[in-house]
Amino acid sequence: MLISCCYHVKVITALCIQDPELSKYQMKPEEWQQIERMLHFLQPFAEVTTHMSAQSYPTVSSIIVFFNGIMDHLDSCKHKGIYRKSGHLKVIAEACRICIPKNEGVL
Repeated sequence: MLISCCYHVKVITALCIQDPELSKYQMKPEEWQQIERMLHFLQPFAEVTTHMSAQSYPTVSSIIVFFNGIMDHLDSCKHKGIYRKSGHLKVIAEACRICIPKNEGVL
């Protein structure tokens, strides 16, 4: 749903400007940018969830590939400076980096 909203920012903003009842819901450009950063951050998690849910019998080899992909994504976001612009994403990513490796022994 948020992805659709991001595609229609101009239309949503215009509606909020035109309708006095909707004006209280108008978002600032910074808020739209925050949503875009959040979507970028969460996209790999959504893809892994969809892919794993579609498999009848997930294999260890696919889990390792997905795990490494998520860890690479967290590192990539850190190097691209996404966390500097979004404090709560930094907290989430750091929590992921701390919690996820604890489960490595399971693999």
